[in-house]
Amino acid sequence: MLVTQAIRSTLKDKWKAPIQIFDEGQDGFRIPNEKYEAELVALLQRKYEGVHLDLIFAFSPPALRFLLKHKGELFPDSPIVFIVNEQKRIADLKLENTTGVSGTIEVAPTLDLALAFHPQTERVVVAAGNAPLERELMALAKKDFRRYEDRLAFTYLTDLTCGGNASATRSSAG
Repeated sequence: MLVTQAIRSTLKDKWKAPIQIFDEGQDGFRIPNEKYEAELVALLQRKYEGVHLDLIFAFSPPALRFLLKHKGELFPDSPIVFIVNEQKRIADLKLENTTGVSGTIEVAPTLDLALAFHPQTERVVVAAGNAPLERELMALAKKDFRRYEDRLAFTYLTDLTCGGNASATRSSAG
């Protein structure tokens, strides 16, 4: 959201002519199937029929993959600017009429900052869901946090879901 707000304010501040911005979202993490993707393509075709987009921003590898896969059907002449956390997640893509920025995910600096604020910390809990990206981030955290294991105890909670896997039991007397 912060990235979107920064782009909106920058474009509106720097662009002299009125600018119109459309926001779209993808729910590929919760609904990862071909039927959903086909329905989304059909919806976007209807929604933007007759509209030319001067520029498209893609804020994640799944969004960029979707746009590149369906570019001919949806926005054939619109350039794409991507923002992704790690270049390696899009290394296999052919990026025609596309440019962007990427970075590196580092989890150790976040822990360093937390320890600076709470130097007495003895235990760290790292929680992640079961999506492929979350598993990848958990593996990165485990690797990066090895150097802290001589002074901190780590608990890794994995394969958590939004709906929760915890079950409650109720007992009744009488």
